[in-house]
Amino acid sequence: MFLGLLETSKHPAIDVRSAMTSFTIELPEEQVRRLRDLAHKLGTTPEDVLCAGVQEWLTSPATDFAHAASYVLKKNAELYRRLS
Repeated sequence: MFLGLLETSKHPAIDVRSAMTSFTIELPEEQVRRLRDLAHKLGTTPEDVLCAGVQEWLTSPATDFAHAASYVLKKNAELYRRLS
């Protein structure tokens, strides 16, 4: 799915990013290096890789997060009970 989103962002006719807000994020140098390497391998910019990743994350089913959160809460239920 990630690569599909990246491909979509390369075609201005179907680019949905026309009304955008900019964000500034800080990344450790190692992550910046890995991001640049990935973008280079994909033949695109680091910004496009980040945008595609965020789009994928935002459109992934909320059930993935709910399932993970439920698992963690159940796994640590006794600890949470003792801490409260």
